[in-house]
Amino acid sequence: MLRLKKSVVRVLVFAMMFLFLYQNVFACEMFFKPKDVVKADANGEFTLTIIVKWEHRKCVLKDNQVNIDTVNVEIIEQTKWKKVRRGRYKSVIKGKLTAETGSIRAWRDCRKKGISEGTIQIVKGG
Repeated sequence: MLRLKKSVVRVLVFAMMFLFLYQNVFACEMFFKPKDVVKADANGEFTLTIIVKWEHRKCVLKDNQVNIDTVNVEIIEQTKWKKVRRGRYKSVIKGKLTAETGSIRAWRDCRKKGISEGTIQIVKGG
């Protein structure tokens, strides 16, 4: 019986260590809605949502510490970052293409993991 208790304790300790390390290994996830490609209208205007999902329970960065780089895109309007649920935030961007295609890159630089990023292509669809 004592051996069984020791085994259970070892498994629990190992599981706790794995979960602790798992939380600190991965960086934030950045993704967009729509997922694949944004199709702008005939005037080149579009709307998309950027979603940031924390991978650390206590992120060292502020919610709004998201950098946005654009190529051939002018950002017309962006909402403040809104908490969707614990560790998940979103911001809506209205923009305009200045060429036939463009892209938006959202990224964060975390001292725990490094750079988290996501990029989406924008094309004229109409």
